[in-house]
Formats: sequence, structure tokens, C-alpha cells
Amino acid sequence: CVFMGDYVYRSVVSFIKFFSKGWGPVETYEGLAKILFLTRSKCLKIIEKHSHPITVKKVSDTSNGVSYDGVFLSPLATLIPGMLPKEAETARFELLIPKKWKGESRPLYIHMAGTGDHFFWRRRFMYVYPLLKSHGIGSVILENPFYGTRKPRNQTRSQLHHVSDLFVMGLALIFECLRLGQWLEEQDLGPIGLTGLSMGGHNASLTACLWPKPVAVVPCLSWSTASSVFTEGALSSAVCWDVLEEQLFYAKLGHDDRMKRMFEIASENYQYTSDIITSTEHYSTYDGPANLLNKEETHRNILKPQSPEITKLKTKIRNNDSRKKQVFIPKAETVNMMRWMFDYATHLQSYPCPIAPELAIFLTAKWDMYIPRHNVADIRDLWPGCEVRYHNGGHVSSHILNRTDIRQALADGMDKLLNVYNGNQSLA
Repeated sequence: CVFMGDYVYRSVVSFIKFFSKGWGPVETYEGLAKILFLTRSKCLKIIEKHSHPITVKKVSDTSNGVSYDGVFLSPLATLIPGMLPKEAETARFELLIPKKWKGESRPLYIHMAGTGDHFFWRRRFMYVYPLLKSHGIGSVILENPFYGTRKPRNQTRSQLHHVSDLFVMGLALIFECLRLGQWLEEQDLGPIGLTGLSMGGHNASLTACLWPKPVAVVPCLSWSTASSVFTEGALSSAVCWDVLEEQLFYAKLGHDDRMKRMFEIASENYQYTSDIITSTEHYSTYDGPANLLNKEETHRNILKPQSPEITKLKTKIRNNDSRKKQVFIPKAETVNMMRWMFDYATHLQSYPCPIAPELAIFLTAKWDMYIPRHNVADIRDLWPGCEVRYHNGGHVSSHILNRTDIRQALADGMDKLLNVYNGNQSLA
């Protein structure tokens, strides 16, 4: 079955574990609660106040184009001191532009990293160089906090220690992209698009929500919320549920009143997000390249992923993960809290709709077992007019086998923006 690749890949990297130190410091959540769900105008004021100088140096001038390395202090580092690890406070990026632009405009994308995408080389060779050569589109490759040179010394690979680290990473990237957008326009570069794969795609979506003008956004293999990734998707077996459950009940029993309050805020918010959950059944005709299944088959196989085949496969993966030791099965309350926390911080319903949602192109895998879509809001309900394209594969296989389609979507997204930018198309 086409979704098997996702679980097979997960079994190969079964040594990876997330959130080994739990939910994270309560001070981090209190800081996040103050600045999450900002308006565009407030974000601009923050960037104006915490706009640190950007330093760039020319690295190379080859047939591929001109390459620059850049660094600047993340706005989050001075907005809430101590929230980012010291190693992550300095943002780093690569800027690659053509030697000669094809027209008067100087279009480029900001590329955000997916899970495990450290440094710049992967995005550079898979997407940036081809965009440069074939379409004349420049790129900024931004290094994620907690990754590459910004990885804390005590962190192993991509294994974030706390749930809150993921929220801090996303918030830092939003502010860093806004600062980069400001600087790029000062350099007479633009219009600007946003993109990323998987986690990077969702961070691109969150940034688009707060972008101060129409922006092309091409989220690849992401959807409307990150809550299903660690609660239902293939990565759920990578979560240290025993640590999270112990800390959750410790707080709920009254031993940590401040953290207990954070949990209460997340659970109170769940009623709000659950009101907008819609089934993707009414979109099951799929406007993608392949009309693989009829509606009845789609509903049975996609909207109900807990089928006997998948359950059996998940069990095998869990057994492999635990090296035949007993697997910790979290209580429903723990899994629900994880879902509520992620919905609270990452659900696109909680953020402003982009100024021009019709400039968004979502690339989605029909059989994505890393980002289940069966029980979350459909992006077309949240961003009216956005386009959704489907790959006939899973999360991993779509990334490996459909790079040409991803690059074409990036070119198409920029064409849409250029038409608006040049006055050839009006917004809805």
C-alpha cells in the first residue's frame, strides 16, 4: 500500500525521540501566551522595535548565480530575552540570486526547513538551484532555531527536548521572516514568496497569516494544524509519552499551579477550535492529477485511517521502536492535552487569514501518514480561494518522487504573485 513508506521510514529512524524532558518551562508558556495571536499591525511594531542589523558577505559568484551568507539577531531574542537558547539567538541564512534577472521584478522565496533539515545544502540543491536556473527565481534559505549551527549543544540531532521548543521555533521563524522581508525590500528585491516542506510548510503558512501585504505561499506536505502530527501521525510513536503524562498529572494534582493554569488555557481553547473542525469528505473528489478513488473508497480508506491494516502496521512500528520492550501507552487525557496544546499554538484558525489567500498553493499527499487530515479543519474552509494539489503517495514518497511538481508549484505561485504585483490581476 502507498502509505506504507511513511511507517517503514519511521521504523528505520525509530531511535529518534521527541520531548524527552517534557512540556517545557512554565516561563516559556507564559511568555508565549503574551505574544501569540498577534495582529499584523502589532507584528510590524515589534519588528520596528526589534529590527536588528543584517550583515551579509558575498560567498561565491558562479554559473549558478551569486551567493551571500547573512546573519542577524533574532527579534525574539530581545522581545523575550532567554526564550531562545543562546546558540539559537543569531539567525543565519543564505541568499542566492541570479546574475541577471529576467525582468524588472526580482522575485524570490524564503525557504523554511522541515523536520531534520539541518543547515542549507538540502534545500539548496533540491529546490533553490533549479528555481534559479529554470525560472530565474532567487531564494533565501533560513536556518531554523534548534537546527544546524543554531542547535543547542545538549540537543542530539533533531530531537527537541520540550514541546515548547517547537512553539518557540515557529514564533522565532515568523519574526525572522518578517525582518528578512523588510530587509529584502530595502535591497530592492521582491516580490517575496514563502515556502517550506512539512514543518517548514506549516511555518510558512503561519508567517503568511501575519505578512503585511499579498504574498505567494506554497506549503508542501502540511495542513491546517500540527496537532495531528504527534497525536495520530507516524511520529506519535516518537513522543516520550511517559514523561509528558507524569508531568501533566503532577500539575493537575496541584503540585504546579502555574503549569496547571497553562494546561487549563489550552483545554478551554479546544472548544473554540473544535467548533471549526470539518470533515474533508466533501472535498474527496480531489482536483489533483489523479482521480484514484471514488467517493465511497476515499471515505473508507482516507477518512478512517485506523483501519486494521494501519493498526497492525503501527503495532509493528511500536514493537520495533521499543526493541521488543513494553511500549508505554498514554492515557487519552495526555494525548488530548497534546492535541489541545498544538491546536492552541499552531491552528491556522487562530491567526488572521492571509491578505490574499488565493495566492496560496498547498501541495498535499493523498496518503500522508505523518500529517493525518481526517479529523482537522480543511484549509479551504479557512483560506477561501486557496488551491490544493494532491500527490498520489505518502509523506516520504511525495517528497522524494515529486520534487518536479513542487518546483512547478513554486513557479506557479510566483507567477500568480507577479501578475498581482505588475497589475495584471486583481485580488478577490
